[in-house]
Amino acid sequence: MGNAAPLRSIVGPETGLSFPSAIAVDARGEKYVANRAANSVTVYGNDARGNSAPLRTLAGTHTA
Repeated sequence: MGNAAPLRSIVGPETGLSFPSAIAVDARGEKYVANRAANSVTVYGNDARGNSAPLRTLAGTHTA
């Protein structure tokens, strides 16, 4: 509660993040980030931190 510090952050040029606008976490702890400027969803593992590259990227005409 209150102003707790984040446990980890994903930030840097290798992340593929481009104006992230939403995030979801699945049962395995993988993070799905919607990137508004890139019309994509990048997926990160449970242990991703710092300048981590995504495990996979979902992109195409139907991701806008």
